[in-house]
Amino acid sequence: MSNYRLDVVSATVADAVRHAGGLMFDRVRAGWRVVVVTEDTSHSTALTILGTRTRSPGEPEEIPAKAGRVVHIRVLPGDSPSVNRRTTGVALPRAGLGSQLLFWGPRVDCEPAEPKYPVRHELSPAARRFKGCALHAAGLDTHVEPSEEFWSNDVVDADLFADLLLDSQIGTVESVARPSSASLVRG
Repeated sequence: MSNYRLDVVSATVADAVRHAGGLMFDRVRAGWRVVVVTEDTSHSTALTILGTRTRSPGEPEEIPAKAGRVVHIRVLPGDSPSVNRRTTGVALPRAGLGSQLLFWGPRVDCEPAEPKYPVRHELSPAARRFKGCALHAAGLDTHVEPSEEFWSNDVVDADLFADLLLDSQIGTVESVARPSSASLVRG
């Protein structure tokens, strides 16, 4: 049995909702365990609307008794020149172990030779509606784009996502229509 986890690391609840609210909702709806790692205790209603849990950076992670295969995605702000355990207060998943790191915001070139891969999450209609409600609860503008943009230092591993298909003709990852889950698209 697989254990699917999405952790969104953010300084504020408002930033987590603004940048990854649709991804969080769609993953909760698909049965993933979604946690927002933040010290911000305001706007908890926004996270309740999206169906997520919260955890402070120093709090230990819950480890399921029978983990099986673990699929783990961390979503982080990309405006820090060094994203690591010290700056985020949490341990980052290691590459190659069913893990993926995604970043939102400006691309920071820590390593100039290191390529950056754009990743786009297409929001389901329900995610757009619930994200709008969560944005309102967080006191933000309620306009919701049809997709959320991220980037990664690694090519998105299509094996981690049952809803992705690599299109070799154009070199992008495109979504396969599945009603119960959202898609991440490398663009």
